[in-house]
Amino acid sequence: METVKHADHYNRNLECPACGKKSRFKIWDRIQIDKNPELRDKVRDLSLFRFQCPKCGHETYLDYDFLYIQSNLRLVIYYAPGGGDVTNMHQSLQKPEYEFMKAFRYRLIRQRAQLLEKLAIFDAGYDDRVIEIMKVMIQSFLAAQASPIHASLIEFTHSESGDAFHFADQSQQKSGMLPFNDSMHQTYQALERDLGEALPPDDMLEITPQWAVSFVKDHQDLFA
Repeated sequence: METVKHADHYNRNLECPACGKKSRFKIWDRIQIDKNPELRDKVRDLSLFRFQCPKCGHETYLDYDFLYIQSNLRLVIYYAPGGGDVTNMHQSLQKPEYEFMKAFRYRLIRQRAQLLEKLAIFDAGYDDRVIEIMKVMIQSFLAAQASPIHASLIEFTHSESGDAFHFADQSQQKSGMLPFNDSMHQTYQALERDLGEALPPDDMLEITPQWAVSFVKDHQDLFA
């Protein structure tokens, strides 16, 4: 059966890694939530990428490049886990017909965990530039405790039970959580106000933990 290519997705024959049976699976090139609102939650719970073999029931998750657009969040994500170049895709969105997206955030993301965290940050109504900087500050705070915690991982989460930062010190096998409480929100607002124009443009593609470390180092006068 030939592959039928649509404007935003196509079907591919996939071979089950467990039993070898081939079956069809829908691959999404472009996920537009305005057009397909039912995909919003399927991206966040990863069910859109779950492949279940119809013969043996084996489940696996596929990781592939796609474009994600959600207008109510003013958000465009280039998800490219394979390390591909997104230049052509980015240039295609600069055409006149996409003028309405000029004020959108554009982000390039390479890892699934980072994709889910970015979506959580934007769903909660926060600026990922400020959140990444807060994670650097939390890392320093934890390391300065009487019993230091050297958090190798800090992740923002958003749920009905509340927003929080989860951290893990893999060397000591320690983990914990800091709720995004009123005090934390005040810190966020102060950073958002005080950093002002020092922050990079909102369409800067890569806002990562590494970027945040460099930003704090280069702007230490703003954190005194």
